[in-house]
Order: sequence, then structure tokens, then C-alpha cells
Amino acid sequence: MTTKAPESAVQFTAHELLALLSVNRGAGEQGTRSMLKLADLPGDADLVRAGFSTLVVRELLETEGEKTSLRGPAKVLAQILTTANLWVDVTVADRTSTSVTFLIESPGGRVALFIRPAGIVMGVPLAPTVDCTAMALDMVGKNFAAHERDSLVSVRRRVQDGPVAAASIRRTSERGWEFTSGPADQQVTADAAVCTDLDEALARLRDELGSASEGTTAHGA
Repeated sequence: MTTKAPESAVQFTAHELLALLSVNRGAGEQGTRSMLKLADLPGDADLVRAGFSTLVVRELLETEGEKTSLRGPAKVLAQILTTANLWVDVTVADRTSTSVTFLIESPGGRVALFIRPAGIVMGVPLAPTVDCTAMALDMVGKNFAAHERDSLVSVRRRVQDGPVAAASIRRTSERGWEFTSGPADQQVTADAAVCTDLDEALARLRDELGSASEGTTAHGA
């Protein structure tokens, strides 16, 4: 299953994201790189320069002498990605496909990133009142409600200077609803908690994701 991006989505390449992240170094930028698994490259690296070049072609970057300034959706996205303080990603997998969506909060706004093949990312600004954790839970519930195929949905939630919470809900025709938590590479199906229905699995997921924010106030208003 591939999560469909809204028509308002703006397309960016991985090279362009590297360029946007290079304009404002800091904790938010590093957190975004980590969650998106983007390399930490210097501003004059070939891949970063390629990203800036395509932004110029798309009229999302203005140059005047040695001075450059981002425009439109590129400016908005760069501000959010480099000052982010909360990241949530939702991975949906079944026998035929896998889709990944990132939900990111910062003092400057919120954005959803829909990951597509060939290094393409579809970016959608979200309303400043959107709670990205609640949005992720809603996405999980709607995914399972949309079909009855065997599938796995994994969610990670990270706050700035805080721990990462990770958990998964699996539905299979043989075992029904199962819930596991902890790092994805340490989640073992044999240790999964069997749930009576989706509501119980979502309640467990909500509790697990909420634990990531304990002891920190990094979550934006």
C-alpha cells in the first residue's frame, strides 16, 4: 500500500533536501538528517551543490552575486526541517509494497513528507495546530480499516534531546492482531503481545509513543 500524497504536495529530490538542510546547521537539522537517513555533507559537496542547482532551475532559489535566498515552499520546508524538535515516521508494509511517511514539527511549522521511489519526497505543509503524533495514530487506524490484507505498520517517534519510541502493529490471518515495541531490529514476532482487536493495539501504540516525551518539553505547542 502506498500512502497517497495530497494534490497540494510539492516534490523535492534527496539532493534538494541535502541543500535545504545545509542552510542552517544545528540540533534540529541533525535530528532531521538522522530520521531521514541523509548523509551529513558539507555545503560544497557535489550532491549538495546539485540540489542547489535544481532549486535554481525550479525558481525556488534566488541568486544575486554570492548571496542566495530560498523562495516559496523551499524556504518554508528548510525552516521546518532545520529547527525541528519532533519527528514521527509511519511505515506501512504488506506483501506487495511499502510506504513511508514522515511527520515533522518545529517552532516554525509542521510538514508531512511522503517518500517515493528514486529519491523523491513529496512535502505537504500542515496546519500549525496539527499534532503529528495524533496524526500518525490516525494514519495507522485508517490503513487497517481500508483493507483486510495481512500487513505491518511501524511507527517511530523522537523528540529533541529525548529517546526514540518505536512500535509496530501486525495483522495476519493466522495470528490476528499483534503488538511489538522497541527498536525495529529488536522487535521479535515471537515476543509480540496478542491483542483482541485494533482498538487494543492502537491503545498500546498510543501508550508506547507517549513514553517518548516523558521528561522533556521539546514538543512544540
